[in-house]
Parts: sequence; C-alpha cells; structure tokens
Amino acid sequence: MEIYHHIGINADYRPVFYQEVLRLQIPHKISPLPGHEIGIVTFDIPESDPRWETVKTLIAAKPIHPVDIEWIDFTPEEIIAAEWCRLIPAYEWGYPQPERNMKWMETTFEGGFITCGNGMR
Repeated sequence: MEIYHHIGINADYRPVFYQEVLRLQIPHKISPLPGHEIGIVTFDIPESDPRWETVKTLIAAKPIHPVDIEWIDFTPEEIIAAEWCRLIPAYEWGYPQPERNMKWMETTFEGGFITCGNGMR
C-alpha cells in the first residue's frame, strides 16, 4: 500500500513553495496563467518519498494552502487478500480493450487468449 498526494498551487502566490520544489528536484508540471509569471505547479508524491516531510511542512504553511488530493494505491496481492473490496467504475472512452493494460485483464483473461478471449474465466 502506498499513499500518494497530488499537489497543486499557484506558484506566483507561494514562490517559496515553488523554489523548494525546484531545490528538491521534484518532477512537476507548470500550467501557465494569463498575467502570472509562473502559474499553477502540480506534482504527485508518495509519502514514502524522503522529500515528503518537507513538502508536508510547506503544505501546512500559511496563508495559502495548496490543493492536496490523496489516494491509496494497493498492490494486487493486497487487493486479493482483503476481506472485502469496493469496485468503483472509472471513466472509459470507447470500448475497454485488453491492449490498454487494464488491471482486470490479468484475471479476466487468465488461461485464455487475450486477442479473442477464448478460454477466459
């Protein structure tokens, strides 16, 4: 299990935050905003990353808090070993195709042919 954080902030209002992202060499994306020098800075970081403690401190600093969206990523073994599992559909454009490397592919097509589905469970 790994806890991830998706962080987003307007770097023009929190330049110190942005400078720390650069100093820590965190891979990030910049979305420019009209009339701003830098724009919106976004990145994903797991809590197991040694840089997380610094980022966590920066998130708590006032006056402007960044967006912090958390999610948990479980390994296939953890999901199978769970007492129960809640299935939540995700958005899919078009028909679900096995070549898109979807998570359900391994169990659905176990023992069968991926191309035609013959022998699938």
